[in-house]
Amino acid sequence: MKTLLSLPVLAALLLWVDPAFAQPGSGGADVLPGRHAPALEDQPRGASWRAQDSYVDFIHEPNGRVLLRIHYPWSAHARPSVEIRRLSDDEKDTGEIRSMGFAARVMKGDVTTAVYQCRNRSAETPVVRKLKRDGQEFEVVGAKNRLGSGSVCVVFPPQPDAKNPAVWAVYPLLADWAIDRDTLVLELPEPYFAERGRIRVWFLREGEVLWWKTVPWPGRAERKVDSRQ
Repeated sequence: MKTLLSLPVLAALLLWVDPAFAQPGSGGADVLPGRHAPALEDQPRGASWRAQDSYVDFIHEPNGRVLLRIHYPWSAHARPSVEIRRLSDDEKDTGEIRSMGFAARVMKGDVTTAVYQCRNRSAETPVVRKLKRDGQEFEVVGAKNRLGSGSVCVVFPPQPDAKNPAVWAVYPLLADWAIDRDTLVLELPEPYFAERGRIRVWFLREGEVLWWKTVPWPGRAERKVDSRQ
């Protein structure tokens, strides 16, 4: 004999949220506002995501280093990338701070070749290639990340002659930084992000900004030394 559920019961089941997702910051991370993005199979086709549909938090490692974790269905988008910019202490947090648009504007020709070469070689040994475009010097840094994958990060050090000498970190190949289809764990390049401050995080699809957030960056914690040793 089949049991039919009443509409109120069905509604309650559909709206139930696993507590593990309701509290994404369990495990000691400093959680920032936002909610966990649902799995890809739960998304309607062509869904338009808003900033509040994702969240950014941190993973604190025992050695004092901090990893940036992004929960967002990154794999649902064509040529997804993440850009991170360090904000100065007196800089206002406004929408006028624009993304770089690296994947669409800069990643062409020999830059694309350098990105993939550094990524492919990084599984065996760290590799750095210095390039320059439109008067800006930057480094394509390939290294094995905490996930054990060869990966690449493009670093724009402070430009002394620039109007705003900000530091940028760009991640044009996200698959190497992914735990799954909805979660990225990024390592921000030291020493540029070792100190506390604020960072702006952009998520882009083929150069189009889908969302951005400004978050307080905890920086690297100094390890305590036991004076009895």
